[in-house]
Amino acid sequence: MIDWPTFLAGLVASLIAALVTFVLGVKSGKNQTDRQRLQEMYRSLLVHFQDLKERLDSYPRRWEQYEEHHVGWETHYLPPVKKMEHEGNSVYIKARLFNEALELERDVLKFGYDVERYYDSLFDAIASNESLFKAPIDTSNDGRGRKCRRLKANDGQNYTTGISSRLFYFLQPGIGKRIEDALGSGGYLTFHDDRNPYEHELTINPGSYDDLPTFAQQIELLSRESGLYDELNSQRTSLKTRIDALIKKLSRRAKEPVPFWETFAGAFIDIFRP
Repeated sequence: MIDWPTFLAGLVASLIAALVTFVLGVKSGKNQTDRQRLQEMYRSLLVHFQDLKERLDSYPRRWEQYEEHHVGWETHYLPPVKKMEHEGNSVYIKARLFNEALELERDVLKFGYDVERYYDSLFDAIASNESLFKAPIDTSNDGRGRKCRRLKANDGQNYTTGISSRLFYFLQPGIGKRIEDALGSGGYLTFHDDRNPYEHELTINPGSYDDLPTFAQQIELLSRESGLYDELNSQRTSLKTRIDALIKKLSRRAKEPVPFWETFAGAFIDIFRP
């Protein structure tokens, strides 16, 4: 005699297993088709954030260094993650991971603008310190209304040799030693930002100060007077930590965009999806 409850239970279990196997096969096939495209998306994000991290120690990225998008009279900028959202490709990326990337990109690019605020405060401190140079400080702009801040400690001599350096070094330890070593060579020393043309430029001639070690120490102290100095260095450390964590996630996804457990879970959910 047939044990109908057992028979029916076995039949249902077999049907469910067959259905799961079928859906899993379909889902795996689709994921395999999308694999190359997803890998490329994750790789592009990986390279983007590696670049953002590297630039945190030299010339931090800013919004306007990316593609422009015009809406009426307004201009918006589309760095890679924002562009992915704008074009609708964010739907292919894990939602939580994409939101993390979008927020981090925004914070890193804001850091680039905050660094320029620091340059302004640094130039204010140098220009207002009357005891720093024995020669006058010349301030000038380009005369065409463009934002430009130039300081020159001019001793009246013409120098044919000198060193050009990054203004960003003022946010790093040891700027006094860097200045002392550079000016010890006998030529001029110029610091500038990464814009083209420069918007902040500081030139120091060798004869514009009395004692080099004392002068270098004074400059280093001035560089730290702004409250932005500690704030920006703390932000930079935090941003690097966040980028490192995101890079690990992007690296895993670039190797395997859709892990098997996600394929299996997705297949199971699809069975009960209306």
